[in-house]
Amino acid sequence: SLSVVPVPVAAVTVSLGSTSLDVGQTTQGAATVRDAKGNVLSGRPVVWTSSSLGVATVSTTGVITAVAPGTATVTATSEGVSGTSPPLTVSPVPVASVTASLGATTLRVWQTTVGVATVRDAQGSPLTGRLVTWTSSNSTVATVDSVGVVTGISPGIATLTATSEGKSGSTPVITVIPVPVVDLGTLGGLISEAKAINAAGDVVGHSSVIPQSLLPAHAFLWRNGVMTDLKTLGPGANSNDSYAYGINGLGKIVGSSSSPLSRYSRAVMWTNGFIVDLGVKGTRGYDSYSYAFGINDAGDVVGYGDVPGGSDHALLWRGGQIIDLGTLGGASSRAVAINNLGQIVGISTIADGSTHAFIWQSNVMTDLGTLGGTSTGVHGINDAGQVVGYSTTAANESRAFLWDSRNGMKDLGKLPGDVFGVAQGISPDGLVVGASSPPGGNTTRA
Repeated sequence: SLSVVPVPVAAVTVSLGSTSLDVGQTTQGAATVRDAKGNVLSGRPVVWTSSSLGVATVSTTGVITAVAPGTATVTATSEGVSGTSPPLTVSPVPVASVTASLGATTLRVWQTTVGVATVRDAQGSPLTGRLVTWTSSNSTVATVDSVGVVTGISPGIATLTATSEGKSGSTPVITVIPVPVVDLGTLGGLISEAKAINAAGDVVGHSSVIPQSLLPAHAFLWRNGVMTDLKTLGPGANSNDSYAYGINGLGKIVGSSSSPLSRYSRAVMWTNGFIVDLGVKGTRGYDSYSYAFGINDAGDVVGYGDVPGGSDHALLWRGGQIIDLGTLGGASSRAVAINNLGQIVGISTIADGSTHAFIWQSNVMTDLGTLGGTSTGVHGINDAGQVVGYSTTAANESRAFLWDSRNGMKDLGKLPGDVFGVAQGISPDGLVVGASSPPGGNTTRA
């Protein structure tokens, strides 16, 4: 008998309708099967495979679908003989449009809002994971960071623009308005002074209480337009004055009050309408004293007072105890602020008698150093551990500083022509405020 067998496959070549696709697009793969003489063989079964199914898939008929950005090849196999396509490059779906919106279109100076960019393809479908850059039309009015957080800087108008892959979209106009200046009034006397404010807008300070008089002064709480007298530790002729210096997010207030129990003031806390004497560390009885300046949301209070031996030391009131924070080697120290991480800042004398700023954490007091001079002072710390204050330089000029644990102490400079600078406060996101003065110090500018 005569047997007839098919001509065996000797080679397979693969071509693609396109070697470049966007995600979601398709192209057709074509396999050409040949014998040893180069003749095309038809009707031979072909099996298709992809080198990377995460980039491109291929059907049984050679239809290739782009799945994700990357590079892949497809292979056609017939009767054990294979051929591979040229590389297929898969790109992201191109951005066709960008729209930008704002959480708020009116801000006060230093308020923030968030810009949102929506990136879409040509069919209007949202695209995720695309890099977006933000710019401001007027950064002296409003700035925008890399994630779209917008901050009002000064009164005026601006627009913010989001750009992705060469396509841009702008927000509606944002208007920045001045922070209103509000007269909080007095407790009946001639003067009042605000010392601290919390996130709820509660303000504390002190005010004189007798008409046409500067003294005595009482601590106050200003809330919702009403100034409330926080009173003193009285009664008694020696308990006429009180001063509030700090308030936490829960509305607890700290400061000092003259007391019938002491020749001097005592650290106090006002909470739920009551005044509490925080006590003293010293052992001199009627002649011992204490002052409280800061409180965090955990209720930890810092300040200073006399200690056994008679010197002033920085103190921490925590859990019913009064903890002496010690010094940097000198005789005295004072704590002025505490953040919600329990980090405390203040000032202390060192062995040569000069004054340096410190940070106290994990039961260790650390000298923050200077900007080349002999002394430093400190005014605040935020929850990021950034500290602000002032330092003298080698030229005996005063400079505002910003300190953190990674970068140490950084000179924040001064206004042109001035020689004196001091940083008075720092926001949660690191914005610093302070003052600058020219030689002679007769004028000061914020």
